[in-house]
Amino acid sequence: MVIPISQWIDNIPRGIASKLNFDGDSMAPFVTDYGGINRAAPPTAIFCPSSAEDIAALLRFAYDSDSPFPVAAWGNGGSTRGQAFAPGGVVINMAALRVGGRRISVSVDGMYVDVGGEQLWISVLEETLRHGLSLRSCVDYLYLTVGGTLSNGGIGGMVFRHGPHVCSVLELDVITGKGEMITCSPELNSDLFYGVLGGLGQLGVITRARIGLRSAPARVRWLRLFYTDFHSFTRDQEFLISLSHPDGFDYIEGQALLNHQKVDDPTFYSNEDTERINRLAAEFDRMYFLEGAVFFDSASEADQKVKGLLKQLSFNPGFAISKDVNHLDFLNRVHIEMTHRQSSMTGDDSCTTCFHPWIHILVPMSRIRDIHDGVLKGILQNTIPKGVILFYPMNKNRWNDIMTGVAPDEEVFYTVESLWTASTEEEWKSFDARNNEILEFCDRQGIKFKKYWPHYTTQADWERHFGLTKWKKFVQLKQRYDPKAVLSPGQQIFKVIEHQATHSVNCFSYDDASCHLEVRLYGPYYAHYEDELTYFDRTSTTAHSASESKSVSQRRHRPRHISGGCASLHEILLLLVVAILPPTLDNLPPPTHSSLSALVEANSRLKRKYNITAISVAIATVMVDIVEHLTIELLEKRRGR
Repeated sequence: MVIPISQWIDNIPRGIASKLNFDGDSMAPFVTDYGGINRAAPPTAIFCPSSAEDIAALLRFAYDSDSPFPVAAWGNGGSTRGQAFAPGGVVINMAALRVGGRRISVSVDGMYVDVGGEQLWISVLEETLRHGLSLRSCVDYLYLTVGGTLSNGGIGGMVFRHGPHVCSVLELDVITGKGEMITCSPELNSDLFYGVLGGLGQLGVITRARIGLRSAPARVRWLRLFYTDFHSFTRDQEFLISLSHPDGFDYIEGQALLNHQKVDDPTFYSNEDTERINRLAAEFDRMYFLEGAVFFDSASEADQKVKGLLKQLSFNPGFAISKDVNHLDFLNRVHIEMTHRQSSMTGDDSCTTCFHPWIHILVPMSRIRDIHDGVLKGILQNTIPKGVILFYPMNKNRWNDIMTGVAPDEEVFYTVESLWTASTEEEWKSFDARNNEILEFCDRQGIKFKKYWPHYTTQADWERHFGLTKWKKFVQLKQRYDPKAVLSPGQQIFKVIEHQATHSVNCFSYDDASCHLEVRLYGPYYAHYEDELTYFDRTSTTAHSASESKSVSQRRHRPRHISGGCASLHEILLLLVVAILPPTLDNLPPPTHSSLSALVEANSRLKRKYNITAISVAIATVMVDIVEHLTIELLEKRRGR
């Protein structure tokens, strides 16, 4: 629900108002993202903070408003499905925090860096390398923000050894959906710390991260090994990620080349290598290459290590290509290649408006052959690839399962990414249709994949994505840190409902000789919620499991009768109040509001009749306005109005 602009102008605190931009032209960059597929209604305003305190003030204002409005943090626009949109709300332009200097501070003795959530990874690396330090794990593309990456996970070719980016985080400063500024770590406010990492921006805005570092190598031996046999390709990757440091590669990824796809990357291949590889590609429908790297200070040691490893691998003879580069150029390789490719494009090859209908799934190792046969040899058999298909394994024991982010339930799993680039709407729709076919194939075959960069629009899909245990915990954290669902509405996890009350979606029925009375209470400030977390486990002997939970659209027209027979009007009212009571309010002092005295008197009787546990009469104080409003509605219905 969105506050009309006229009310904003009257109510916005002075310190916030000066940083809000209502100009229509300023909205244009914030209605589409890197994906280019989703477009949203513009936000009401763009917020340009100069400090973390500004963000906290905005979120407190949003939370305390009579009609809370959505707020989304926008980093560098790297989302692909509108995850950072805030239609009708406020977008925080995090880049404003980069104005006037970098918020990056390196501790050489502590081997960590404190960095603002708005900072780009390229800036972080440039600063740490000045001190001879580097990141433990690193995303492939460095022009993403720290906060955005940590809200998803952050994966790349070093994950098999060091885990995703989130596993290198030591401490965070987070601003919650209530506007609270909280420092958290594994020891301090750990529920928020682990919840925010991989939490898709649902619990807070990351304004500072303390990230562990490692010593930076002097150089990198960068290799690409080509295969025409899929089994050899995956077997070698799985062998390499099983090796402990320092025996194996320091970086491992892989790519699939389909339908005689040629290579064209002068930033890596010589002209002679390009010709040889493309002659091989002409002979085979599909080809694969393993990309590896060895970090070194001594070239002779790198020579010996690489030579020993290559003897144990089964790539096509003569198709091991390598080059030595400095550490930053290797980590920034994707941007360097993209820049070169864009500068060389002319005419029809250029793409002034590109679409990126990407799909990125994590697949158990035991089903990777099914993905190859059903997707690469099947669904994509006649697809002319425009983009990159990544295909490489990771070790699950390097992931921290306490965090919100999810991974498949096998010790080794693969990332499979189709990073398409389309130049027309027709083309991106064609690629997206292939993406949907891939997901449908996985479902039909019972492949228990997980999406990275997840994008769902239904509660059932989100519950399946997180799994029952994590979903339940995630909902509890949302209730604690963003109970009005102010944050990141573009993820479409918790949907705001207009004219809502507070904490559940409940239906109550009342019957007597003269009429049938049905009471409906809608909430919380989001729709995706479970019965067992709200009314039925705290107020009734007829508890329902989470598997029986339904979305609002499914439950809205299914009233449930209160167990134990007909209830009085006072009983219904008190049950309604109990249902919307957050557990944290149980120990508040008792109320004094006289209009609710009847409810207080009914308290003990209701406990006995319906087996209600520990109801504090303080609920009446908290919910007085709601109860009075409902009382009027109920009385009017009983009178037949």
